[in-house]
Amino acid sequence: MILSEDYIKVPGKQYKVKVQCVSTRRLTTMEWLIVNCAAKFHDSVQTGNQTVKYVFEDVFQLTNSEILIKPCIESLLSEQAIQLDAGPNFDYSSLRLSQIRLTEKGKKMAEDGLFPGATKELPLDIYYNPMTEKMNQFVGGNEKADNPIEFGVPSDYRTDFPEEMIIDALHKGLVGRGKFVASKLRIESIECLTSMDWDNIIKLEVSADAEGNISTQPRIKEDNVKPLIRELFFTKEVNPAKCELLSWMKDAQPRNIMGSGKRLKECFLEVCRNGSVIGVSIDIYQQYKRNTTAFKQRTVFLWGAKEFSIDRSNEALFVELPFAYKISGCVAINEKNESVSFCRNTYSYDGNEITVPVAFEDKRIRRGENSLIEWIEELINENYSEGLYYLALYSLPIFSKREKKAVELLKRRWEKKSANTVTEDLRILAKFCIELGTEMISMDLFGEELWDKFSSLETSAILERMSEIMQLGCISAGSETQKSIMGHILSRAEEPKSYKELLVLLQSVGIRNHEDALLYDELVAKLYTRDLIIDTLKEILEDKYTRLPELFELDVFFNEYVKAIKELEFLVNGLKMFEENDSSKMEESIENCPDIALVQSYTAEIIAKNSELLNREINVYSEMKSIDPQRAESFFSNIDFIKQTIHKMMQSETQKVGDTDRKSDKGVTEMPAMKMYVVDTCALMHHPDLLLAFSEEEYVRIP
Repeated sequence: MILSEDYIKVPGKQYKVKVQCVSTRRLTTMEWLIVNCAAKFHDSVQTGNQTVKYVFEDVFQLTNSEILIKPCIESLLSEQAIQLDAGPNFDYSSLRLSQIRLTEKGKKMAEDGLFPGATKELPLDIYYNPMTEKMNQFVGGNEKADNPIEFGVPSDYRTDFPEEMIIDALHKGLVGRGKFVASKLRIESIECLTSMDWDNIIKLEVSADAEGNISTQPRIKEDNVKPLIRELFFTKEVNPAKCELLSWMKDAQPRNIMGSGKRLKECFLEVCRNGSVIGVSIDIYQQYKRNTTAFKQRTVFLWGAKEFSIDRSNEALFVELPFAYKISGCVAINEKNESVSFCRNTYSYDGNEITVPVAFEDKRIRRGENSLIEWIEELINENYSEGLYYLALYSLPIFSKREKKAVELLKRRWEKKSANTVTEDLRILAKFCIELGTEMISMDLFGEELWDKFSSLETSAILERMSEIMQLGCISAGSETQKSIMGHILSRAEEPKSYKELLVLLQSVGIRNHEDALLYDELVAKLYTRDLIIDTLKEILEDKYTRLPELFELDVFFNEYVKAIKELEFLVNGLKMFEENDSSKMEESIENCPDIALVQSYTAEIIAKNSELLNREINVYSEMKSIDPQRAESFFSNIDFIKQTIHKMMQSETQKVGDTDRKSDKGVTEMPAMKMYVVDTCALMHHPDLLLAFSEEEYVRIP
């Protein structure tokens, strides 16, 4: 079992060495036989009289041995390894073994099996690792090393020149590129010219067997640094003091031991990176929170906090829980049930006991269950009565299939509670849902129970409470619950007399925009009564009108009506629509208007809308006159004056064209007055091809 894999930095030595050596080669088989025969049989009376030819041809069965053996004898003579009693010009066929004598050099060759050569001096660079007592001729940088661990200081290591180790390494070919094995160069002596320090970065693997005995690869030979092995079992975040706070390994149920040292950190962060929802020990999180990418875009439950809190930071959601996780030792778990536990264990190394923090998978966290989600749900159910904000956690996506449980718990809580308590509880839930960044818990299945809580209140109080609840977003727009509540409220509420009353009523049932209103077109349309329309005309007449939120067509109708009035006052200089104006100045202003067509369009739009209200059996002139006769009379007089003035201007233009045509002797061409139509935008939405019904001679005004 690998406990740790770390890159360590050992303070090594670089030696520049001068090697005194002799170039050699191994004797050939024939040379070796000749030398050894001469050594053994030179003084033998019986064998020494045998000829060399006899030995190699009759004994060793070589044919024409002279071709092979004579050159070898001549080579040995030239190297002064042998001497011949027969002289240098010997007869091979009669040369006897007793005539071959070995020199001192020859005796050495017979002993070593080496052919002597020239003496040389070779310079070498030797890189020495005093921790493992290993050497290399050249060591490059280790690209995989990332922040290697300082493993001791120079004083911890042997610093004297390791001459014997270097010679042994040269002979074995471990350094020197194999030049100094016996068949090539024989070392006579070595000399250290210079030495210097260098950082030797190596990968050190620390393993433990089933009996708890630690070993390293490569093996550490320097006794002075063996006590440093315990440093490899602790990351910068987990020190020996924090290790003592961990539970013992013997109390755990490991499935898979993943290691110690940097593996603690790697295993913890891997669980966090693999999940979208993570449960983490807050103590361990504090150590690793600098690794922000592991927690980014994730929901993180931090257990062991001082109190419940919600925090959004680093693009992550953190929920702190004042409870410990149910399985001792577990420091991280995600929604996939991937987990990692930190415990401590004791191992033996070099006769010493070492307490080590260990990361492992706990088999008590069963793979077929979602342990994290189930544990959080247990906490919610056990603590929501003391802290209602726990229920807000049910709005998280991980509880999308359990949201009904939250509603059931609320129903149980509200059985004997007042409407005030219900409203306050919903406010609290909404507040914490906003902090969580989630949608409010839906009360769609609890509509009738909600209404029962408020039905005994006065109508104004119901409208106020229901308006607030609808704004909290716990009732879905268009749901049967909203329709039911709307029916109850409309049956209790009086018909609105003004737009202010109408808006309060609509907000109480959750209608805040045109899309909401379209869901209840038939129900809400009934609220736009004759009294409400007349009240709106009164505000227009008294110049107190403010733009309405456009929920229905009638809202758009009045906004456009008032806009047309304001635009006419802007286009016609000095015009006050609800006041009496000087007719001559007004006529002059109309004639000088740069966009007379736009004046005509807005005037026609006001007339058309008055006609539309008349179809609803509302006479705008009569209703305004009953409110303020003078302002009403001025309003309609001004509209009529603008209309007549424009008509005169058009007739005048027609007359001018006719006069011009008569002067040209081309006959008289009549220019009929252009017809103008006002088309509502809602009509175009429902009938996009409506414009095709008009000819090019007809003027179409689209507000």
